[in-house]
Amino acid sequence: MKPTTILLATILPALAISAAAPDPDPEPEAPDTAPDVDLSERADANPPKTCKINKANPPDIAPFWELPCACTGRAGQWTLGTDIKLVCRTEVAGTDWYKTKSGFWVRNLKAGTPGPGCKGGIPAGLPNCDI
Repeated sequence: MKPTTILLATILPALAISAAAPDPDPEPEAPDTAPDVDLSERADANPPKTCKINKANPPDIAPFWELPCACTGRAGQWTLGTDIKLVCRTEVAGTDWYKTKSGFWVRNLKAGTPGPGCKGGIPAGLPNCDI
């Protein structure tokens, strides 16, 4: 027999036995978040603040609410006069993002930025979003 075969023949059964034996006192796993915390029920503006869209739906700008992750796709459409219920805001890499009551995210609602914009400006009193 080759030495490697003999070595494997003696080690493999020992590994199989030790792997099959249950740990008599396993350590409990630490939770990622506090128990009984629903992240969708964090403190947001209640009632939500209304942003009335003040731009029509130009063909060169995508007529959709946007999400901060490009992997998730588009969340919904907007048109002139549409009401969007905003619950909080946050800034990511110099861009303001606003969370809607339905849980979607929209950006560029400030006057002078490309995108839909809020008639009369961004509603006052929006808390910062917990991300």
